[in-house]
Amino acid sequence: MKTNPLVKSIRKKAYYLIMCITIISGLISCSTEEITEDNVVGIYTNLTDNSNTEITIQQASDHFTFKCIFDDNREGSIKSYIWTGTFNNIPSDVVMNGNEEIGTVKFSSGSVEFKAYTQREGTYKGYRDDLADLGYSRSNANDSVIVAKDSIMSETLE
Repeated sequence: MKTNPLVKSIRKKAYYLIMCITIISGLISCSTEEITEDNVVGIYTNLTDNSNTEITIQQASDHFTFKCIFDDNREGSIKSYIWTGTFNNIPSDVVMNGNEEIGTVKFSSGSVEFKAYTQREGTYKGYRDDLADLGYSRSNANDSVIVAKDSIMSETLE
């Protein structure tokens, strides 16, 4: 049984229409989150086997305060670097500590990137997640518990 050419044409156009609607709705749903003053404030972390990065952003009356802590454990001993400063603009700006430019900060959806010009030059990135806002004590220079020899044996630093 042959299909009418008109029916074939309608089916073909309907198929293309549905495909276009699917593609458009997919593109709309992939739009990026707008970065505003309200959603940059918080704690961003990045924990790897060799390092820990914690970036804290707080809002003051007319600027943002910035603190980045980088713990480097690549050579077996933990070395900490701390940068503190302020910046005014989002999504990117220069971070100042008094009159000294210490780096740049750049926000993207759910993450922040800090490019340091002082101390240990480099780029440090932190990610916002549900557990980042729990906060943990940094009263000691390093963690209060270290693991020695294997995961069962531990010793407390004092």
